[in-house]
Amino acid sequence: MNQEEVNLQAQNEILKQSVAIHEQLTRMVLNGEDMSTIACTAGKIIGGTVIVEDQFFRPYAYFSPTMTTEKEQAAQASFSARDIFSDLRHRHLATTLIQEKRSVLLPAESAKKPFSRLIYPITVSQEILGYVTILKTSCELTELDQMTLECMVTVFALKMMQDRAVAEVETRFKGDFVDELIAGNFNSEVSIIERARYIGYNLNQPHQVMVINIDNFMRLFEQHGQDKKQFLHFKKQLCEAVSLALDVYSRRGMITAKSDNFIVLTALEENEIPSGTVDLAQNIQMRINRQFSHVTVSIGIGRICYSPRDFYLSYQEAQRALKVIKGLNQNNVVISFDRLGILGLLFNAANQQDLLVFMQEQLGELLKYDARHKSQLVETLHFYFSCDGNVQNAARAAAVTPSGFKYRIGKICEIGGFSLKEPNKRFDLEMALKIWCITKACENRENITGVTL
Repeated sequence: MNQEEVNLQAQNEILKQSVAIHEQLTRMVLNGEDMSTIACTAGKIIGGTVIVEDQFFRPYAYFSPTMTTEKEQAAQASFSARDIFSDLRHRHLATTLIQEKRSVLLPAESAKKPFSRLIYPITVSQEILGYVTILKTSCELTELDQMTLECMVTVFALKMMQDRAVAEVETRFKGDFVDELIAGNFNSEVSIIERARYIGYNLNQPHQVMVINIDNFMRLFEQHGQDKKQFLHFKKQLCEAVSLALDVYSRRGMITAKSDNFIVLTALEENEIPSGTVDLAQNIQMRINRQFSHVTVSIGIGRICYSPRDFYLSYQEAQRALKVIKGLNQNNVVISFDRLGILGLLFNAANQQDLLVFMQEQLGELLKYDARHKSQLVETLHFYFSCDGNVQNAARAAAVTPSGFKYRIGKICEIGGFSLKEPNKRFDLEMALKIWCITKACENRENITGVTL
């Protein structure tokens, strides 16, 4: 047998093995095996560590044929495809991976790691679903290794698409469930609790409803060329950001998209204070702004729900809180309805412009003085009422001495032409300050955490 025949026979053998591997991994997907089991099988075939991440670099599956201790596994699992983007020296690799959607090699000496890393994008129709990282002590790959890796990436893409299809069906079920819950459209509390249990959710815990509104929704839609498919992908990424925030706060919850809004049911742990939901909302704002620099959201928060019937009221309150924000022409604001007090009731009955006029009537002279002298008299008055007129506490909040705070209060009464001893005037000023708290929300658009009332 001559050399050419030997080479041909070797090529045929490699092809046979590659086909067998492809069939084995594909069969696992069709049999419903999870990603971890498939990654384990693939890792054993290539004799290397396999790390699978989703498009946001969150761990999806992990396998190592050599590392056995938890410490060693954690050390290897920390090797993420994200590393390419955090080192300017690897910018060209990031371009190859993201734009050209081709695999890249990160040598051990380049990354200052004990392993060379091969990173493959998992793509379907030019969309990156995730990344596969292979850790090898050697950069050299046989032809069979290369074919196996390409096959493995294809199978991972198939599995991710399968998982996505299942997730989309679950999302539809959950979306229908949330719609009926917040509409109060169910026969009995027992029936809706049982339905929640059927989709793996515990409705017996206290909850709050958040409504997240995309500011300037139509402008963003036009920026996406009115491409519905592209915009749906954008909204899915926003949902992912909200989900990540829930994970950070260890909050169980359900998220569903509805036109330019996202409705979030978030569970409260035992003895958790409601302000924790405000913190969560601010974190959502921060994540969305960090990921999409041109996007801001405003968030309304409703009351705590102790029974399924409460969700309808909580949702209505969250919507009203958003109405206050939009009526005062503000963006990037978090408002909890229970903090609005009587303003929330007035806002439904009054013309929004009338409320702004009312604020100017009560605080106009102080606002002019602050603008002219770059002072904080209105803010000082806000501290005063926030601390129920307690000068010691208000001074501490304003970071001034009590005597300095008293001087400011005297100055406020002098410029405003009123006395804080008059009950009716105090009521009017407190109401005006609530409106002021909202209208000052976007003075600094660069403040990614927004402003909270």
